[in-house]
Amino acid sequence: MERQGLMIKKFLAVENRDSITKRIFKLIKPWLLISSILFLGYSIFLNISKLNDIVISKRTLAWLFCSTVISTLSLFLNAAAWKNIFLWLNLKTKGIQLIELYIRTNIFKYLPGGIWHFIKRLQTLRKEITTNDAMTAVVIEPFIMLAAALLLVPLGGFQSGISILSTIPSILLIPKFHRPIIKRIKRLKEQQINNKSPNILRNEIKGIVSNTNFGYPSKPLIIEILFISIRFLGFWLCLKAFSMDSFAKWNQWVSIFSIAWAAGLIIPGAPGGVGIFESIVLIRSGLLSTSPGMLAVLICYRLSVTISDLIAILLISINKLITNSYSK
Repeated sequence: MERQGLMIKKFLAVENRDSITKRIFKLIKPWLLISSILFLGYSIFLNISKLNDIVISKRTLAWLFCSTVISTLSLFLNAAAWKNIFLWLNLKTKGIQLIELYIRTNIFKYLPGGIWHFIKRLQTLRKEITTNDAMTAVVIEPFIMLAAALLLVPLGGFQSGISILSTIPSILLIPKFHRPIIKRIKRLKEQQINNKSPNILRNEIKGIVSNTNFGYPSKPLIIEILFISIRFLGFWLCLKAFSMDSFAKWNQWVSIFSIAWAAGLIIPGAPGGVGIFESIVLIRSGLLSTSPGMLAVLICYRLSVTISDLIAILLISINKLITNSYSK
C-alpha cells in the first residue's frame, strides 16, 4: 500500500511538472515571436533610408538566383535525411513516397502555430504505420537537425563555451539518452497537435517505436549536416550579393548562421523561424546599427528560401506528371 502511494505521488509530481512546463511554454510563445518581429522591424526602421539607396545590379540578381537554386537543392537533401530516419527506425512505408511527402508538406511550416507540417505528415503516414511509429519519425527529425546545425557552431571558435554546449544534442542522440528525449519531445508535440487537430492522435502515443532495435542515427545526422552546410551556402551567396561576406571570416559566418538557424528551429511561436533567425544573425554578427546591407541580405535570403519551397513543390509535381504519363 505504501509503495502504491509513493508511485502515485511520483506520477502526480511528473504530471504537475509537465503541466507547469506547458503553461510556461504557452505563456512565452507569443512574446518571443512578437519581440523578435518588433526587433527586426525596428532595425529596418533605423536603416530604411539606407536600404532605399541599395542598388540591385545584375550581379546581385545573379547571386540571389544561385542562392535560390542552392536552397531548393538543399530541401531534397533534407527530405533524404528524413527518409533515412525511417530506415534507422526500421519503419517500412512502401506505399508512401517519403521525399515527395516531405517536400509537399514543408511549406505548411509557415502557417501560424508552426505545427501543421507535422500534422500533414502524420495524416499520411498513419495509412501505412501506427500513429505511435509515425509520431516518433516525425518528431525526432527536428532534434537531429538541431544536433547537425549545432555541430557546425565550433567552426567559429570557442565563443565563451558555446562551442562546447553545442555538442550536447548530438551526445543526447546516443541510444542510452535518446529514448527519454524522444518521449519528452513526443509529449510536447502531442499537446501542440491535439490543440490544432484533436482527432489525429486519439491517445495512441505510447513508448517510442514498435521496432526498438536502433542505435545512433549516424547516417541521418551526416545527411542533415550536409543539408545545413548547403543551406549555409545559399545564405553565403546572399552575403556575396550585397558584398557583406567580408565583414567576417567564412567559418565565423558558418557559426553565426548555424546558431541562428537552430534558434529559429526550436524557439516556439516562430513559423519557419521568421524573425528569430534574422534577429540572431544581426546580434551575433555585430551589424545591428550599421547594417542596411545585412538587412538586405536577410530579407532576400528569407524570400529565397520561401521561393525555394515553392519551386521544390513544383519540381515534385512535374516529376509526378512525367512519371504518370510514362506509366500509362
